[in-house]
Amino acid sequence: MPLLTTRRKASVTLANLAIWPAKRITNLTEAEEYVSKLIAELPLVFAPILEQWPTFPSALANTLVSRYGHRVAAVDTLLQQMGVDESSKVGRALVTLVRKRKTGLVAIDAWKKQYPQLHTVFAVEGFEEFIVNIANCMLQNSPYVMIL
Repeated sequence: MPLLTTRRKASVTLANLAIWPAKRITNLTEAEEYVSKLIAELPLVFAPILEQWPTFPSALANTLVSRYGHRVAAVDTLLQQMGVDESSKVGRALVTLVRKRKTGLVAIDAWKKQYPQLHTVFAVEGFEEFIVNIANCMLQNSPYVMIL
């Protein structure tokens, strides 16, 4: 079953793409399947990100898994050279940073400060809005964050 309808695919840009799953994802395998289907449906939307950050799907999948993070791991690798393990750490870090902040925008600013190598991918048009949208959805839907 496609995640987006054909009519909606034609008008999708990265900035207006809402990908938060309807049901909570609790394991990484399920999240990886969800992300791979999404990227397969919209390859042109995700192409600029994947050029800058080839292992972005791993980071996104780790971001979508509902978990309670305790720490933010350091990653010194350049974005284009990141392996799956480093990208997973960056994705999990976003979950922790969102949990400790009151707004998605503040969490994304903290994420950018923690991982300066992300600045190249934030130069992609619409990427910041895309990630802020994910962070805001996390704040609304996660059982581990404060509900205002």
